[in-house]
Amino acid sequence: MPSIKPGLINNSQFRIQIEHLPTQEKISFDSWLTAFSDQFMSSWSGTPVYGRMDDLYTFTKTSRRLSMAFNVIAVDAQEAFKNQFLLNRLTQFLYPVYSEAVAGFTSPEAAATFANKRNSQVLQAAPLLRIKFNGLVQNSLDRSALVGFLDGFTYAPIIDQGQFFSTERESATSPNGAPEQKVKNLDMVYQNHQVSLNFTVLHTHLTGWVRKSTTDAATTYSFGSADTADLDNNYPHGGAARTFEEGEFQRLQDASFTQDQIWGGTTPQEQDNLAENTQAAVEEVWYGVDEG
Repeated sequence: MPSIKPGLINNSQFRIQIEHLPTQEKISFDSWLTAFSDQFMSSWSGTPVYGRMDDLYTFTKTSRRLSMAFNVIAVDAQEAFKNQFLLNRLTQFLYPVYSEAVAGFTSPEAAATFANKRNSQVLQAAPLLRIKFNGLVQNSLDRSALVGFLDGFTYAPIIDQGQFFSTERESATSPNGAPEQKVKNLDMVYQNHQVSLNFTVLHTHLTGWVRKSTTDAATTYSFGSADTADLDNNYPHGGAARTFEEGEFQRLQDASFTQDQIWGGTTPQEQDNLAENTQAAVEEVWYGVDEG
């Protein structure tokens, strides 16, 4: 059955992708995004000095924290069961990896309860994650996922939007001796959940300005790396992919734009063609984008 969701929802580049690094387990959600914020916090340590009204400040670091909220929606019972599995898995991603049990059992009773084995396991890996969502959440160096950790997440079913029932059955015998399937468990899964999470980013590339010299011996600076234009233009978010010519960025900052400059000096006919082509491209993406 073909998907009835909008085209971009079905595109892998517009899915919220999460990986548990220690186990390499991966999950993804439809991007029914309801809120997003990207917080950058600069830390400075101040030292008071007698007679000065201001402290002497030393820069420490700039840290980054993402907040996202999205809905997890099911169009039918099967997708509701799948969504519950994904939410369970995301919860499990908050937990670390432990070693295999090494202690033996001291008694048959202990073997039955696995008590000794649990006590012999040690923590091996912290629950680091990688998250990717289009250009908003990405490693700007290579457009891969961001590494970091969740300080927790919240999900809540929207009760008044309905639910489905998941039935677990077991074999049984009817009173007249005939075999039958008896309901063992009846679980309720909801059609729509609200999810919110906070993600602390651990940078895996240089974040800062690098000095470089041009051919005329003038000194300029590039963000991240003098040799990486993509990082220079697209940190922290994608969408500014093209590389500016030398001096063009300053010209764009200083210019007072006219309508012709905004359209790139196009003729009225070219402007009309651009608008028509843009609308056609939007319709193609919305209704007919390839899945991938």
